[in-house]
Amino acid sequence: MRDENRPQVVLVHGLYMAGWLLTPLGRRLERCGFRAIPFTYHDLRWPLSRNAELLVHFVEGLPGPLHFVAHSLGGLVVIEALRHLPPARVSRVVLMGTPYQGCRVAEQLAHFAVTRWMLGRSVREGLLSARPRWNGAGKLGVIAGDRPMGLGMIFGRPPRPHDGTVGVEETHIPDAADSIVLHVTHSEMLVSAEVARQVCAFLRHGRFAPI
Repeated sequence: MRDENRPQVVLVHGLYMAGWLLTPLGRRLERCGFRAIPFTYHDLRWPLSRNAELLVHFVEGLPGPLHFVAHSLGGLVVIEALRHLPPARVSRVVLMGTPYQGCRVAEQLAHFAVTRWMLGRSVREGLLSARPRWNGAGKLGVIAGDRPMGLGMIFGRPPRPHDGTVGVEETHIPDAADSIVLHVTHSEMLVSAEVARQVCAFLRHGRFAPI
């Protein structure tokens, strides 16, 4: 199938990352029949609202409807961007380890001036103030991890069960069409074959595959 005829998936990375880190996931989605398009934003330098605006501009030239797959903070960027896109432009959305209900680790880092700088402007706006709220655009699937290993545990104590950075309860979105908990860490979501399989299943069918 030619690229222009494949369903298009916009991939959005998380904190301290860049679009190229989503290459393993993107390649697996390509083999699944999708065209993966990474989006890179400046998580430390710019506020979340500005990054969401850039995402809106980024997808303006892409034929829709579009799928969106986002990791961690990138999910909040997507949620904010979807508030400014026509519903007809959005098909299915998968958020992986996105702290929609807040992030205890980030709150603990923000409590001290010596670590507050680590969060950057997007986290301070998107997590520590009024978080963007899901507006129901498209069909939403949520993936959480419960393998408790990661850098987040060095800087804070996420609520159990957690993926080393974000608690499962922190990823909960009441209006999600489906949700699943996989035995992966926060970072492993980017390279896990099982995560990619579940993302593919949701983009195809609007629900996750049985484990």
